[in-house]
Amino acid sequence: MDAEVITSSANPRYRRLRSLIASSRDRHREGRSVLEGIHLVESWLAQGAAQDAPEARGMAGAALELVVAQRALGNPAVRALVARAGGAPLVLQDRLFDSLGTMPSPAPLIAVVPTPAPVLPERLDTDTVILDRVQDPGNVGAILRTAAAA
Repeated sequence: MDAEVITSSANPRYRRLRSLIASSRDRHREGRSVLEGIHLVESWLAQGAAQDAPEARGMAGAALELVVAQRALGNPAVRALVARAGGAPLVLQDRLFDSLGTMPSPAPLIAVVPTPAPVLPERLDTDTVILDRVQDPGNVGAILRTAAAA
């Protein structure tokens, strides 16, 4: 696996990633979402987004930007996802990955993907919850529990 290893916090790719993780405004401006962990990346790949996009290979501006902590390269599940995604991941030195302030994970893995922009149907004929610009992910759980209770 050919992979660029980032060792400096001054690296522009690292700085962009840090900005995307920290700022919903930056994510919105770029039309990108940040997924963390094996399960979320597997789910994104399973729904076919990476394979369907013509620019799915590569990094900047691509459909999938895979970022891996150096320590996770030996993890078989991470290696399988990297192979499945195609292209080379961006590998961050462990101290840089840990400085991103993401949640601790046994397999440090982040994917930056296009934010889905589903088209709303002309008519809604079932119970529907639409979320827009959620500020706190914890709010999603509260909204779903409230909807289920209703």
